[in-house]
Amino acid sequence: MRDVFVSYSRDDQPFVELFVHSLQGAGVKTWFDLDDLLPGQKWENEIEDRITDAKIFLPFLSESAAQRRGYFQSEQVIALKAAMRVPSDQIFLMPVLLGSVAIPRDMRQYHAVDLSADGAIEKVAQALSAALDRQVTLPAETCSLLREALKYHLGYEAKTNKEFVASFTNPDISIADSVAFLERLANSRDSTRLATLLNLRTNPNFSMAEHRALDIAIDHVQRNQRVDGLFDLAVLPEKLKIVAMEVPGSALLTQQLVVNKYVRFTSRRDSAPHAMAQKKLLELIAQGIDALE
Repeated sequence: MRDVFVSYSRDDQPFVELFVHSLQGAGVKTWFDLDDLLPGQKWENEIEDRITDAKIFLPFLSESAAQRRGYFQSEQVIALKAAMRVPSDQIFLMPVLLGSVAIPRDMRQYHAVDLSADGAIEKVAQALSAALDRQVTLPAETCSLLREALKYHLGYEAKTNKEFVASFTNPDISIADSVAFLERLANSRDSTRLATLLNLRTNPNFSMAEHRALDIAIDHVQRNQRVDGLFDLAVLPEKLKIVAMEVPGSALLTQQLVVNKYVRFTSRRDSAPHAMAQKKLLELIAQGIDALE
């Protein structure tokens, strides 16, 4: 029998792995799939058996874990059933929160601890000591290391994204760099990424290409899906349509039409290139060219 069954989402693996190894260093016998699941084992049966046999079920809950479908949720169901066979005065299910996150409804009857709060890591050690009926001590240096690791795990992408947003508003940013940023933001684990994308979408001065990229990125985030090749999805189809345009009988006017249509599509609406492209397109309209919209 293991002391603790560790349940987590793959998005949180780097931090959870560090936390588990810290517990192991304190003498806690853990069941952690990366260490204990063997090749060839029927993993669903093995996991269910180990949850049932463990003294403590330790789920690490996070914003990204809440949005991801997978066996992580099935482990919680198995643990909740196992908890019904544990005397009410004994600790079995011990939810651990990685930052601010809503606790699943069925787990709300169990007191959870947010590891980002002051002294929370020490409280987990105290709870483990009570549940295992022996002293579990995490050295101060280990607790400090875990706190810094959690800050990095929860905050580094959000901080970096804020810095990128400042760069994104630079009027001289290229359309390739702009769309690449939006793809990176959409695929990050920053819990504020959807709000950031929605806020950017309200800016009327961004280009038509950027608004199209934002719509695609927002849709993927709302459906909890990665978006790959955002430039090809948002910009390339329109570029191909523009390149295929033709002014019959005039190669020069065709070139002017194609160049200015693409510049207008990819330039921000308050920029000089957009203004010049719009002016040239109006001149072409005056010449009777109707393939502009």
